[in-house]
Amino acid sequence: MGEDRIVDAHMLRLLYNRYLQWRFVNARADASFMLHRLNAEKILWNVWVTISELQHSVILKRIKLLLLRQKLKLTSILKGQVRFTNSLYFN
Repeated sequence: MGEDRIVDAHMLRLLYNRYLQWRFVNARADASFMLHRLNAEKILWNVWVTISELQHSVILKRIKLLLLRQKLKLTSILKGQVRFTNSLYFN
């Protein structure tokens, strides 16, 4: 009876040690996973910021292009008007 208890206690210690080892392994795996996750989130955040900045830049360039086109149209119209006005007064 006493020998069985000693063997059982020894087995319990072995199982508990194995359990602690697995907890340690799982904790390390969780820490590694969290580190990878944080790095991935940081990369995604930086990509999002870059894309947002690029979108803003594209919008500004489109606005500038639209303004240039409007100025070109206005210049073309005004040149025609000046020619017409000059032909009325100087001919």
